[in-house]
Order: sequence, then C-alpha cells, then structure tokens
Amino acid sequence: MLSTRSPGRLHQVLLDGAVGVLPREDVRGLIVKDRDAAKVGEVDDLVIDADAGHVRFMKVGFGGLLGLGRDHRLVPVDVVDSIAGDTVFIRPAMRQVKMAPNWGDLDSEVFMDDVCRHYGCETYWADGYQAPDWTHSDE
Repeated sequence: MLSTRSPGRLHQVLLDGAVGVLPREDVRGLIVKDRDAAKVGEVDDLVIDADAGHVRFMKVGFGGLLGLGRDHRLVPVDVVDSIAGDTVFIRPAMRQVKMAPNWGDLDSEVFMDDVCRHYGCETYWADGYQAPDWTHSDE
C-alpha cells in the first residue's frame, strides 16, 4: 500500500473529540502507574494515527496545580502492560517517562522517532511493525 503522506511527515491528531476510537481504547482520564505501581500521571488525551485510525500514544499529564503548569509527555501504547479498573500500567519507570522528549510536532517523524527510541519501541511506520494488543484488561 502506498502512503499518501509526505516523507518525514506523519498524520497524527489528538483525539480531543475529533476522531472516534473503540470504547476499550479510550483510556482518557485513567491514572498511569509504572512497573513499581508508582503514579506517573493521568491520560489527558490520545494521539491517533489519522491515516489508520489507531491509537499510537497516550498524552500523559503530571504536575501542576489545578491544571496550570502541567507537563505532558507522550507514552507509546507499545509499553502498556495492562489496564485494570481506573489504571493503565506501563513498563517504563516514572523517571523514564518524565525524562522523555518534551512535547513536539506530532506530525514529525524525527520527533516521534525520538519518543519511540526513548522507550525502546519500534516506530509504527517501520516495515514489519506489529501493533500491540495494548487494550487487554486484568479485570
């Protein structure tokens, strides 16, 4: 299948009500905890590959006061271990998430590649990429 996107450019959007996802994929508002069960933050939004309609990243927010000064980092769905109740459990430690690249251009392959490399994940546009079953639940 030939891609219609420009080289070096992706077509990703924040969910933010603009694009629908499966109910089991809509983890907005859930708490994110690391492998040691330490709270990392909350899922503030989802980043969707608009061409394929798949959730690729969670926009995780942490810090701030009453929504002001809140930091955000992208976390690939590839690092989700499980979803149980109101919590998304991820493999990386809280420190790794907070040291991820700062917010950047969602459509830039360079930025998104940096994010994926930070977590040790393959980019979803790479040949042979296999999407994870990240929505499985332990309930």
